[in-house]
Amino acid sequence: MTAVRIAGKEPYSTQDGTGLRYVVFFQGCKHGCVRCHNPHTHSFSGGEETTTEEIIKDIQNIHSITGVTISGDDTFFQYSISL
Repeated sequence: MTAVRIAGKEPYSTQDGTGLRYVVFFQGCKHGCVRCHNPHTHSFSGGEETTTEEIIKDIQNIHSITGVTISGDDTFFQYSISL
């Protein structure tokens, strides 16, 4: 099981890519960009812990989506993720 921290997820988004998408918003960032849209997601201890297996299972159970968007803070800080 690969543990990850996410700020949230949106199973049915039309705002984060083409078509109907499942979006995962990851938690944790060190960049400190000016005018960041999601400063509440910077903390590496915020959000909730889940596993990549749980995320994949959730995505597989939604048959009406046309894609997946990985979003949120800098997902490369959780580089051990293997989806």
